[in-house]
Amino acid sequence: MGLDVRNRGIFGFIWGEWRFSEMKVQR
Repeated sequence: MGLDVRNRGIFGFIWGEWRFSEMKVQR
């Protein structure tokens, strides 16, 4: 359970970073 929460947090962090770079490219 704890591992799943940690993995989800890491995935969310990577997803946020990817979305941020995508927005920068579109500008």
